[in-house]
Amino acid sequence: MAAKEIKQIIREINDAGYEVLRSKGGHYKVMTQQGHLVFSLPSTPGRGRALNNLRASLVRKGVLSKTTRSTR
Repeated sequence: MAAKEIKQIIREINDAGYEVLRSKGGHYKVMTQQGHLVFSLPSTPGRGRALNNLRASLVRKGVLSKTTRSTR
């Protein structure tokens, strides 16, 4: 289920106008349209609150808004 939730977050990031690339090490890189690295996220989150913490970090960086939730 966690991989499904990561894919959901990646869709939300793409919908917000950012590009998500997979690095050689397996992490995802969140890039601006100009090619600047904004954030790096794991391909497999940890347990517990990891996904909530990831979403909160993306909100603090300005990538997602607090109300951003894709309905796909």
